[in-house]
Amino acid sequence: MKPIALFVNGEVVQLDSGTTLAALMNERYGERDNMAVALNRMVVPRADWARTELNQADRLDVFHAVAGG
Repeated sequence: MKPIALFVNGEVVQLDSGTTLAALMNERYGERDNMAVALNRMVVPRADWARTELNQADRLDVFHAVAGG
C-alpha cells in the first residue's frame, strides 16, 4: 500500500492508503465513545467510520463530545 498524507486537527499524518477512519481513530485515541469526527467539514456518523476510507489531503477535525447545558 502506498502512503498518503492527511491532516488531523491541522497536523500532517502519514498513513497507508486504504486506512479507514475507524482504524485511525482506534490507533490514535483508543476505544472512546465520546469522540466526534468531521471529514472535510462533514460530520461522519460513528456507524460509518469502519467503511470510510481516508484519502490523500483529507482534513479531519476530531472533537471530544462534552455533555452539559
